Amino acid sequence: MKEKPHIPTSEKDNPLLVLDANPPKNPGDVFKKTGFRAPVKLAHDRREIYYQKKHALGHLGSWFTHVGLLIVFISYLFGQVAGFETFFYGVPGVRGEIEHTNLELAIEDFSIDYREDNSIHQYTSDLRVYSRESDRLIKEGVSKVNDPLRVEGLSIYQNGTGWAVDLNLYKEGQVLRDLTLYEGEIHVDDDQRIAIQFYDFFPDLVRHQGMPRSQSPFPDNPHMLYVLYYEGFRADMNVVGMGEEIRYEEYAFSVEDPRHFTYLQIVRDPGIPGALAGGLLLTLGVFLAFYLHPKALMVERKADGALSIWSKAPKGALIFQKQIKTALKEGSPWE
Repeated sequence: MKEKPHIPTSEKDNPLLVLDANPPKNPGDVFKKTGFRAPVKLAHDRREIYYQKKHALGHLGSWFTHVGLLIVFISYLFGQVAGFETFFYGVPGVRGEIEHTNLELAIEDFSIDYREDNSIHQYTSDLRVYSRESDRLIKEGVSKVNDPLRVEGLSIYQNGTGWAVDLNLYKEGQVLRDLTLYEGEIHVDDDQRIAIQFYDFFPDLVRHQGMPRSQSPFPDNPHMLYVLYYEGFRADMNVVGMGEEIRYEEYAFSVEDPRHFTYLQIVRDPGIPGALAGGLLLTLGVFLAFYLHPKALMVERKADGALSIWSKAPKGALIFQKQIKTALKEGSPWE
């Protein structure tokens, strides 16, 4: 940016233009006409040379881009080493500990906004964060897709969702277990003699060519696809409607109250500020590299008053030369 220009010699450097027919008396007029500031006169014993440059900050574009990338990369590594990531899921009413912290998270509500074509517009979890030691409410708010809830250095992201049902498990007519079973989970019970897997869910069941599928995302005819294991072997696989009872040997189970659960990603990443700074520096570098092309102009006044003009541009040199010729010739008294 601060480099002094190379003074051209007549033997090696041919000028871009020579204004010898009615040249301007003030060389500064050439710089003004071509969009440069007032020139600086270079020290030389025998020659009268003027110089000016513009968009010199463009030289920093490549540097800022690479340094910004390096900062982002280092910040990411620091965040992976010093931070942590955990997950939390549940239906409204669930409250539990956040791993690696002294905090507890309570799910107050969860909703899904649908568009007119039944595609999903947004997931929203209403959350409360408590101190595990004092049970004090620290913060309450919502977590949406691309809009996490932030509290005490944590970012709570809305990561996904699924279905959950209330499972009632019986043995010989007696209640063995009541619990909430989440889609994808396997519940193993009675000293591993019986296990039930929540394999899939069809909120609005219809059968197409003998295969179950859902015709809408709303629980108008809800059915659960389950897999039943008995003494370590798969014993049954079928769909069951809400409230229906399924029996196998001395066991029976039923499911009811289908509802969505929220799946949350909880991240503490101390590298985020550094990554933000690196990203801003990277963006600035790209802007400088693409939109500020350094240019330089040099004018020498000869003893007879003629002006020799040299130009320099690391990028788009031919375009810059054409712009200079056009600016100096069109409508100029020294054309």
